[in-house]
Amino acid sequence: DTAAAAADAALRLALPLRVVQSSCRDAGGSRNLALTGARFPWIYMIDADDLHLKGGLRALLSKTRAKPGTDMVVGAYRRRTDGLDRKFKTPVGYMAAGLANASAYLEGRMRSIAVGSALVSRRAVGDARFP
Repeated sequence: DTAAAAADAALRLALPLRVVQSSCRDAGGSRNLALTGARFPWIYMIDADDLHLKGGLRALLSKTRAKPGTDMVVGAYRRRTDGLDRKFKTPVGYMAAGLANASAYLEGRMRSIAVGSALVSRRAVGDARFP
């Protein structure tokens, strides 16, 4: 249950969270609904089957404070399948350096990034939406 997983994570990690019930046909539609209602300067999305790393969001936010004007910080998360945490895997096309991955994505040399690995500024998202 995605809503329950989100509420549990928000409670454990002391994150501001608003669960919006919807009947979107796919993940993109749900994410678009979330983007439309986003009210904070930073957006972080993670799927219910992904595990946020302890201290991970704080680490991402600290990078934004260290470098004002930053629009995206890419970190890590762990996938959870059938209640088991999977090993960290490097997606196809990813490089060892996080900055290289973010740059490749922004320059169009990498098709996508893992949603649960990126903290993106509301300003950068603008009116962009998932297909």
